[in-house]
Amino acid sequence: MRLGKGFAARKTTERENQSGMQTTMQGNTCVPVTERALYQRIDRKLRKEDGECLRTCRGGKWETTLGRYYSVNIYRNSIESMNIPLEKWGRELGVLKPWETVVLK
Repeated sequence: MRLGKGFAARKTTERENQSGMQTTMQGNTCVPVTERALYQRIDRKLRKEDGECLRTCRGGKWETTLGRYYSVNIYRNSIESMNIPLEKWGRELGVLKPWETVVLK
């Protein structure tokens, strides 16, 4: 019996999804989202709705003032928010769903 391309691709995807998910204490399944993916989701949402973009502080003297992540208004070139907690903002903006968790890589 020969399997079509669609069947083989579907099986691979199912295996990858099963191995990539984590389980919480309640037994619910949590989908891992990398910090970089969450950063991109928030950045797209801010650009689309507010005319802002998310920036990463590279370190040095500015990191103590701005924090690791901060947002800049595209039109005025001014800092709008500093010391942004990515996971909290992701949940508030609706880009991080309740069944998703942030993993650091």
